Amino acid sequence: MPEAMLAGVFVEAMLRQQSGVISRRQARDAGMSEDQIDRRLATGRWVTVCPGVYRPADHELSDEARVRAVGLWAGDRATISGLAAAWWHRLWPDPPSVVEVTARLTSGLRPGAGVRLRRRDLLDAGRMATRGLWVTDLPLTVLEAAVALGDQGARLMDQALQRRVRLGALRLAHRRNLGKRGSAVAGAAPSLRRPIRLGGRAQIDHYSPGRRCHRLPTALPRERL
Repeated sequence: MPEAMLAGVFVEAMLRQQSGVISRRQARDAGMSEDQIDRRLATGRWVTVCPGVYRPADHELSDEARVRAVGLWAGDRATISGLAAAWWHRLWPDPPSVVEVTARLTSGLRPGAGVRLRRRDLLDAGRMATRGLWVTDLPLTVLEAAVALGDQGARLMDQALQRRVRLGALRLAHRRNLGKRGSAVAGAAPSLRRPIRLGGRAQIDHYSPGRRCHRLPTALPRERL
């Protein structure tokens, strides 16, 4: 198979895997030349989503493609954060109207429309790769999204603690990030001090919305305690 045709096969496979978006670097790594990429742009076969990130003109820009495109534009050293990370983790049902990305303090990135750039040096422990995208890890995402959501943040945190993350992990993430430049976790502190009462006797360190104590079933899995 000719190299150009083989490169096209690789590119099409990558587009399918990435919700229809691809970076220039990825296209080059797949075997396309700069001229081939520029030709697709010049003829309207591809359109620009973010600087250096493209999609086929006949491919709809979905919410997942929009978030992924910002991640590809920002690069592997940056991290999708805030409500965009909460949506990516499936912690929150509503896709973000603006995609937040956290980049290093020395980053030269300049955000465009629909992108909020936060400059902050995240610890490696506070980020993870999920479905091909670097995002804040679950504990940090829960804290930051709960603050961003305001009154609705209590619901997100409660649901996350019931199914996805332990309170100890949230407290550790809070300690790691409290006071750091660009950190948004300070507003989550009150929610991390509310106990839930178990069976009217013992207490479990757990989040309770509305500052009330809730009875939990005695069959609660041990690993969640």
